Amino acid sequence: MQFTVITIFSFIAIAIASPLQLAGRDVDDASTPSMTDAQGNVVSFDSANVNQAAKNSGM
Repeated sequence: MQFTVITIFSFIAIAIASPLQLAGRDVDDASTPSMTDAQGNVVSFDSANVNQAAKNSGM
């Protein structure tokens, strides 16, 4: 009997604690080309300014 009461109470607690709606996901626009610069910032894609880390370090 005690196990049944604890189980029912647990299910009620889960039902009360669960969110009413799932959170929506933010969708970023993927149609714009982008890249990261040497500092890690996201910038618009520019083929003339592509970071070539191996070339810049002398490899």
